Amino acid sequence: MATRFGTDLGGYESTTVALPSEAVLLMCTAGLIEHRTTDIDDSLRRLTSLRLDTHGPLENVLDALLTRLLHDQAEDDVTMLATRLRAASPT
Repeated sequence: MATRFGTDLGGYESTTVALPSEAVLLMCTAGLIEHRTTDIDDSLRRLTSLRLDTHGPLENVLDALLTRLLHDQAEDDVTMLATRLRAASPT
């Protein structure tokens, strides 16, 4: 069984998703999407509906996320990690 981050509350299930080469995977802390005046489901929908240009540097993707989601008004610490998937090199 894989170790999960967090408190192990909520009945989480493992899921495997095939991602295409060059896809950008974003991991973030709750500070990016949790806001006192907004339902978290609404915030998640807003995040997943964003259409960002992911072909340039990942730093630009992260900057765009901060600008479009937080508008310089973070209520909590925000940590983001992005990685671009590359096709495996033939050996």
